[in-house]
This record gives sequence, structure tokens and C-alpha cells, in this order.
Amino acid sequence: MADRDARETCVLLTSEPRGETVETMAAANELSRQLDEMQYANGDGPCLEALRSGTPVYAPVMAEETRWGEYPKLAVDHGVLSMLSLPLAPQGKTIGALNLYATVPQAFSDSGGEGALCELFAGQAGVTVAGSQRHSRNSS
Repeated sequence: MADRDARETCVLLTSEPRGETVETMAAANELSRQLDEMQYANGDGPCLEALRSGTPVYAPVMAEETRWGEYPKLAVDHGVLSMLSLPLAPQGKTIGALNLYATVPQAFSDSGGEGALCELFAGQAGVTVAGSQRHSRNSS
């Protein structure tokens, strides 16, 4: 991250197999859970866009965002100044998203390789989530 003193938080969300419901599977803290819940309530936001499109979504300066209705203002009001949402897509099928929130603008720029490292981590998380879902289906 550009500013090593910045606070970061993350959340992992998954979609059920038909994509009709989305739930927060794990959250680093209550703030990240609340931020995701705000997106669910709005029906739009960076994590939902990453989940639907299967492509990374970067909001380098939340205060300047015009996408996602009221969500950017709500995020800024909660201290989030930049965000990166990465799809979890093992074998090309998006099954969830990893959402990274930061308290500084442009926190996930590639100037220090942070974006690439986050994408690598999301790839590994996607494989892990897919394995967990497969295990749950097979043991039911």
C-alpha cells in the first residue's frame, strides 16, 4: 500500500450456485461486514460488480466515484477512501469476491505491486472456497 500506516480490512463473499443470493462468508471486522451489507441493501457496489462481471473492480478515490449510487458516499462516511474487489473465479466460474477496503486513496495502485499481490491472493482464495463448497456438497 502507498501509505503503510493505512488501515486495511477485507471481506470474502460468496454466491450460491445459481447466483440468486450473496452472503458474507468471512469478514476481518465489523466495518467490512457493514460495508458489504450496505452494498447488498443498495443492490450495487464494487463487490457486487466484481461478482457479476467476473472482473476486478478498483475504486482508487471513493470520494470521486460516480458508480454505484449512494454507496461511495456511505463508504467515505465510514472512513473508506479506496477499495479493490476481486472476483474468485477458479476454473473460470465466478463463485465469490474478495473485497479490500483502505482508509487512504489509491491504496491498491500497482506502483508497489500491491494489486498483483492481491490478485494472486484472490486466486488462491478462490481455489480454497471452491474446495470447501465441493466438500460441503459431497458430505451432505
